Amino acid sequence: MTGEKADKKENAALIAVVLSKGKPYDETLDGVPVVGEEDYSDDSDSDNSDSDSDAHSEDGGKDKNHCRGEVVLLVASRTSLTIHKRIKLNKFASFCPRVAIHPPTYVNKIILGGSCAKKSRDAMVLLNVRTGKIIHTFKCLEKYCPTIKSEITSLEASPAIDTIATGNSKGVVHLVNIRYDKLLFSLKHEPKSGKKAVRITSMSFRTDGSALKYGIAPLAVGRSDGTITVWDLSPPDEDDDDDDDDGINSRADKIVGRTILCEMERVHYPGGVCKLQYMPQEPLLISTGTRSNSLLMHIFDSPDHSGRILRQRRGHTAPPKCIRYLHPGAGAGGGVLANMGDGTDARACQILSGGSADRTLRKFSTVRSVLDKEFSQGKGLEKKAKELGMLSKAQLLLPPVTAMTTSEMRSRDWGDMVSIHQNHAFAYVWSSKNGAQSGPVLRQDGWNVSVMKKQPPNSAHATSITISTCGNYALVGTKGGVIYKYNIQSGMTREELRSAKLTLACHNGYAVTGVAVDNVNRTVISVGADAKLILWSFLTHAPHKNSPSMLPAPATKLCHVKDSDLAAIALDDYSTVLFDCSTLTIVRRFGFGSKSCRHTGPISDLGFSPDGRTLYSSSLDGTIRVWDVPTNSCVDWLCFDTPPSSLTVSPTGEFLATTHTGKLGISLWSDRSFYQTVHVDGTLTLSEPSRMDDPAPIAEVENIEKEDHEEEFKGPAKAREEGLITLSGLPPGHWKNLFHLELVKQRNKPKEAPKKPPSAPFFLQWRPGDQSNNPEPTALNESKKDDKPSSKRQKVSIYRSQLASLLEECSKSYENSFLPVTEYVGTLGPSAIDVSLSTLCNGMHDLEEGLSLLILASRWLIEACQSRERFDAINAYLHRFLYLHANILSGIDEISSNRKENIEDSASATEDVAEQVLRENQQRNELGLCIAQLKKAQRGGAELLQEEMQNTLCLLRHFSRMV
Repeated sequence: MTGEKADKKENAALIAVVLSKGKPYDETLDGVPVVGEEDYSDDSDSDNSDSDSDAHSEDGGKDKNHCRGEVVLLVASRTSLTIHKRIKLNKFASFCPRVAIHPPTYVNKIILGGSCAKKSRDAMVLLNVRTGKIIHTFKCLEKYCPTIKSEITSLEASPAIDTIATGNSKGVVHLVNIRYDKLLFSLKHEPKSGKKAVRITSMSFRTDGSALKYGIAPLAVGRSDGTITVWDLSPPDEDDDDDDDDGINSRADKIVGRTILCEMERVHYPGGVCKLQYMPQEPLLISTGTRSNSLLMHIFDSPDHSGRILRQRRGHTAPPKCIRYLHPGAGAGGGVLANMGDGTDARACQILSGGSADRTLRKFSTVRSVLDKEFSQGKGLEKKAKELGMLSKAQLLLPPVTAMTTSEMRSRDWGDMVSIHQNHAFAYVWSSKNGAQSGPVLRQDGWNVSVMKKQPPNSAHATSITISTCGNYALVGTKGGVIYKYNIQSGMTREELRSAKLTLACHNGYAVTGVAVDNVNRTVISVGADAKLILWSFLTHAPHKNSPSMLPAPATKLCHVKDSDLAAIALDDYSTVLFDCSTLTIVRRFGFGSKSCRHTGPISDLGFSPDGRTLYSSSLDGTIRVWDVPTNSCVDWLCFDTPPSSLTVSPTGEFLATTHTGKLGISLWSDRSFYQTVHVDGTLTLSEPSRMDDPAPIAEVENIEKEDHEEEFKGPAKAREEGLITLSGLPPGHWKNLFHLELVKQRNKPKEAPKKPPSAPFFLQWRPGDQSNNPEPTALNESKKDDKPSSKRQKVSIYRSQLASLLEECSKSYENSFLPVTEYVGTLGPSAIDVSLSTLCNGMHDLEEGLSLLILASRWLIEACQSRERFDAINAYLHRFLYLHANILSGIDEISSNRKENIEDSASATEDVAEQVLRENQQRNELGLCIAQLKKAQRGGAELLQEEMQNTLCLLRHFSRMV
């Protein structure tokens, strides 16, 4: 394991896993040692030789190779989970374990709780995990109601040493002293309704100082009906000091002084309580549910010791089927094109979720979980459900949501959301600000609200919904083909959208599967199961003169883009058409052709990106396809383990939220095109889908392999003809920040001067034999001190980056090409590029080696400019190169003349120095020629680009005058 010593396992946890009704295991399969099969007559307690020995022999004689329980010890570290040992309970074959705990101060021992199969009652044993032997079998629980069949379902260690709490399947909690095998007292829980007994699922003891201050000892008990009961375990007022068994048994039925402090009913319904845990030294209780999909934090700060919910995380208890962003972008039917640069607040990060069998409508925030909430459907529903004898308020809620739409135009005046429900004719108005149902119920005048009266016909059940652009009206499509128009503020009905004269221009007898309104409140678009698309006048409610338009197949979904007046329609043949409502023609058809380019199951939902250029379609075949509207091509194909039931695109277009069949959560996916270059030219053909795994925590491993479906960057686009200019395709921050590095450095400059480090400790680390830090003076050292200094200057080693070595390698190669240099610099960040270029030559004192590197860098830039590839990045590199070495390049002639005069005046000049000066002059001349060639190559490419840009601007100016 990483970070561990040889033959030792540090920072690892030993986990005991209890298995019930285990099958015979062959120990030769994986080589894991199996213990616990030898005779343990020497180590076991003397109490085991009474009644239990007979049970062991009888059960063991029936099937020697079968046991009802097994304990597996696991060793868990940060990087691995391995099986350490298996403990088989063959010697106590009738014992079926359920739960286990490790009592404090009991080394290498755990307590197993369960039931005895022969006697069908509570059973508890003490097991030594080191030797694999049962040390003791507890008998104190046999004296409590021996005729009742039960099993231990929960164990919890108390703050008091040698004392634990046991809970069984009949709702009884026993406090047991495991040192003396004695039952202290019992607490019984009666069911609120029904004859079925409640099961104890979890317990926890409170240990904070405030409980001791008030003289209480709280114990929280979780039950299978979702209720949490908090008991006060303080001793009775009249304490009996008798220690005999009869006295203990007589006190077991007394609960005087051990009263219920509070009872929180059905906080985790349905499914019951899964786990309770008091925070150490805090009056806080954490509780989770088995099927309630909730995590609650209760605080006990009131004078009567009752608890209240401090924080909570709740979700759907059944899979949701309809999700929408609260304020969608223009492409998703909203009125505002939102992004992170125009002041979009956190409200654009909230997702509405409904359609679940739990009948709730919830709002989830992708930024802060504190903003999650459930929309209220009325006051006092829980109290009314109790009065009517219902298990929960779910039976009083509205049916599951089938569709919903939002509009923020009049959100300050009245509700901004309207929903329709399963097999329901009414539409309901909600307020996202208040988080509750707000406003009137949208219904016709003759429809009764009370369920006790005659209900609207099935043909009036709502199937589609939309809100007008002005935010004043709601249009509801029905199963019978009629479209009703309501005023959201008053709830009053307006005229119906159906043609009495033109029988073709209506959806009579067929469900209206989609309805939308254009961005100027002039036209209403509707599609139905009769394969018709009808345009209606919003003002006169009459159909368009050219309506209806026949679709290739019956429509199932509709998604309208208001800016471009395009409508995406999902058809019954698993394809999607894009209809232009202005020209009344089908302009695109997606998913119609070969099997690899279409869905093979019904389309469950549609969604547009905010700019309207990308269409998302989800299908029950377990895939989501991403279509590029301009090129009419599938640019992405996603495959999931479970079919997606709904999708929605964020207002910024960065995220895609999906729900899946059989899953309670909402999955959030990120669009790679926002941080990675994605080329969309219509030529990409997808042969197989990308397998999308469920979101999971990232493992703490050092080497994380890349996903198979993740494509690697293939470099910049190649020019189709020689002489054309191409761009690098790199992120703009890679080369744009090179022009502003000085500003970044000034901004990141420390505000305070560096402080003096603290003094070194008195005891410094010293190793024998290592005296390099303080060498002793020797005769050789003393003789060197007396010598005169040499006339030659000592050569100082200067740091060179990898760019310098790469330039030298490319200059010596056979091809003499600097393309690897360009590719290497493209992988660096702005700061790394600055360091690599600046260390080529560190100043005037570094001309002996740095001058040759400047020449190589100039040759590299000349070659890159002449190739006219990566034009944006190469010009940024050139700008940074000239900025860093401007002083050296401008002062070459002056340095050369000064050096020549100094050598002529010096009488001690040697031939080596003269040759060095001659070599430096040749390098300076070569550098000057390279700079001239670099100027010519850069100017040629810049003039060509400027000419093409000017030509394009002239054409745009000409065409703009023609409009």
